[in-house]
Amino acid sequence: MDKEAKALTEPPAPGTEGAVVTARRDDLVAPAAEAAPSGEATAGAEAQTDGVAEAAADTEAEVPVEEDEACAAQGAPAAAADETAARLAALEAEKADLERRVAELRDRLLRSAADFDNFRKRTARQEQETKERARVEALRTFLPVIDNVERALGFAREMAGGERVAEGLQMVVRGFFDAFAGDGLARIEALGRPFDPTHHEAVGQVETAETPAGCVAQELQAGYRLGERLLRPALVVVAKPPAATAVTAAAEAAATEAAVSGASDGAGPAEEGPAGES
Repeated sequence: MDKEAKALTEPPAPGTEGAVVTARRDDLVAPAAEAAPSGEATAGAEAQTDGVAEAAADTEAEVPVEEDEACAAQGAPAAAADETAARLAALEAEKADLERRVAELRDRLLRSAADFDNFRKRTARQEQETKERARVEALRTFLPVIDNVERALGFAREMAGGERVAEGLQMVVRGFFDAFAGDGLARIEALGRPFDPTHHEAVGQVETAETPAGCVAQELQAGYRLGERLLRPALVVVAKPPAATAVTAAAEAAATEAAVSGASDGAGPAEEGPAGES
């Protein structure tokens, strides 16, 4: 029994687990069979046999687990390498897709920024043009009113006792020009100046010697400009030389031409000498 207990307590040598378990089972079963007549010995043998059988079952059950773990340990590096390679490939594909999306978004952002900048400039230009157009239209609406005020001012200056009225009307006209002086409102000078088709609109001609020919002799309606923009041309009458002056100028020109022609013809034919002279 001491040998058997020692054999049970000592660990088996590698590779001999199955043989030791079988030998122990045979050694335990044989004495139990020989001691069968004794009931207590039989019960003890059976209990000992059951314990050995359970130990053997546990030992036999542990053997496949150790073998599976060894196989799994051998195949783990290959599976891990394959999984890592697949993961890297997926990450590379995802990185390429993200880079493509970033490039597309950057291109869209640049295009949107350029479109917004163009829209901002176009909107500012249109707003400025709209303001300028509205200002011009408003001034053109007020110009006939100022014309009437200036006509009333002329009548007040000519009538007796109209000095106070003329002074009030003059203040109205001055206030109008002061209000729009910052915008560049100015009156076009026309009287006595050479006719300018870009600022003057001729409605007729008058023969006069007081104004040089081709200059403005009368101003029927004042013209205005706003900065470089023409609000309204001045309606004018252009001077031309009188008819008598024109006839005299034509006669003088004809006489001058005749004198020049005679001088170019010379002194005439040569005179003949007295008869009988050799």
